[in-house]
Amino acid sequence: MRDNKSLFMLIGAGVVLVLVATFMLSCYEIVDPGHRGVHVSFGTLTEESYDEGLHFKAPWASIHEVNIQEQIVVSAAGAASSDLQTVTTEVAVNYKPEAAMVWWLYQNLGKSGDIWRTTKLNPIIGESVKSVTAKYTAENLIKHREEVKGEIERIITQRALGSNLIVTAVNITDFKFSASFDHAIEAKVQAEQDTLRARNELEKEKVEAEKKVVQSEAEAKMKELQASADRKATEEKAAGQAKQIELLSIANSEATKREADAEAEANKVLLATLDKKILENKRLEKWDGKLPKVTGSTNPLLLLNPDEE
Repeated sequence: MRDNKSLFMLIGAGVVLVLVATFMLSCYEIVDPGHRGVHVSFGTLTEESYDEGLHFKAPWASIHEVNIQEQIVVSAAGAASSDLQTVTTEVAVNYKPEAAMVWWLYQNLGKSGDIWRTTKLNPIIGESVKSVTAKYTAENLIKHREEVKGEIERIITQRALGSNLIVTAVNITDFKFSASFDHAIEAKVQAEQDTLRARNELEKEKVEAEKKVVQSEAEAKMKELQASADRKATEEKAAGQAKQIELLSIANSEATKREADAEAEANKVLLATLDKKILENKRLEKWDGKLPKVTGSTNPLLLLNPDEE
């Protein structure tokens, strides 16, 4: 009996320990990374929320995890442009729940991101795309893509925030138009390319013509400069020749003068010599053959006076 009693006591103690351990474990809850816990007590959701990690709670309460990681939704929204063209805009939206308000999302929308996309984000994207697309023509939707993206992003962000969803990025991944509009765009682009090509050809011809004019003017200017240089060279050559002739004339004049002066001097000397000889001849003609009575070294002919008769 004692052995049975001891066995029952051990079993009872074990059960108590298990119950205590179960109770203690039920007082703790672990929230995984990238999630936030919402607190439910007796079926009632409180506005409390828990960060990731280990948390203490009452045994009768429970903590439900909500994913707060960034997610993406891609939605294709059809709309009409201001020129009544059908446009399908594919928009990719990155979003995440506002961490402090996950209890509101859990209570009003549910804890799944799929439910948030279906009930809130997809309708918000569709309405935003329609309201913005209606402001632009189909052509301007393409030309002003960044402006359109900015307006769509602003509207989606504001409306999503009303449901405690934070939009982190909005991208327009594609614009799709009707086949007829695509053909019209292609024809217009082709026409613009043809016009641009013709304009480029015309501009090229204009440039070539201007180039020829400039080249012709340059050649004419070159010829003019060459002619001017030739005239200047001719004038300088003529001036040089005239100067040489002038210098030669001066040299000839000086030589002639010197020659005349020399000839005059020679004539003067010759005349003096002739005058002396004539005087001596006159003295001889008048000499009577008699020598003077006075003798000396003087030439006896010099004593004769040719003027005496």
